Amino acid sequence: MNIQYLELQGDFRAIADTVAQAEDLLKRGELPPNWFNHKYNAFIRVYALLRTQQYEEGLSRAAAYLQLFEPKTVNWFAFMENYLLLALHAQRYAQAGELLQKVLRNRFFHQIQQPARERWELYRRHLVLVNNVLPERLRSELPRNMFSELINLPKDKAGFNLSLLVLDVIKSFANKNIDDYEPQAERIRKYIMKYMRGEKAERPRLFLRLLLLAVRHELDFARTSKAASNLAAKLSQADPPGDAFAEVEIVPYENLWEAVLIILKRRALPQ
Repeated sequence: MNIQYLELQGDFRAIADTVAQAEDLLKRGELPPNWFNHKYNAFIRVYALLRTQQYEEGLSRAAAYLQLFEPKTVNWFAFMENYLLLALHAQRYAQAGELLQKVLRNRFFHQIQQPARERWELYRRHLVLVNNVLPERLRSELPRNMFSELINLPKDKAGFNLSLLVLDVIKSFANKNIDDYEPQAERIRKYIMKYMRGEKAERPRLFLRLLLLAVRHELDFARTSKAASNLAAKLSQADPPGDAFAEVEIVPYENLWEAVLIILKRRALPQ
């Protein structure tokens, strides 16, 4: 009941502390074992650690809790989503690649629902993007073929479709054969006006404005990086995303912007 109350309050740090306290009570024998739902509490604690940016502790807990979930169950795949997101947010990309491979090799993967499979494809695309801008020695082998047709996510205009838009724009920045980026800029402007409203949309709105700024400066690395300093500072100081946008910020926007700058820097290199 306390966890449900704290969820309504959006106090995820208190949720993580509540589960930790309950586990201590259980160890001391002060809590009846049949009153403690190990799977639920493990899941909610890891999710709370993700939402409160306690990534290293979250990764440690996720590794310890994973054995509680049967790989053939929907709960296993849901738990692995949070585990992977912890690795992505912590910039532990090699570990994220290992987790992704673990999911794809699960023979029950094609039995989970279509929206869940599409989310895994979205995670894969983000990991491929950040992996491609890493130094060669840090790159990991990742699956590069689509394993799920995207049907549901593009319809979620104020949700996961935002991630698809961001990835498409950044991918286009890496294409030196494209000369006119104004159509991309117009897509971003329309998206901001239609869907990025209110305080809770501040982080994605700021990041989309950074992408617009890059187009305005013709994808020139030096001019873009200089002009973006104020916006980038605002992004780093913005509050964590609310419930509406937390799940679509698969890689923190600060880290995605770093990837964009690397792509722009590479554009300036002779072919």
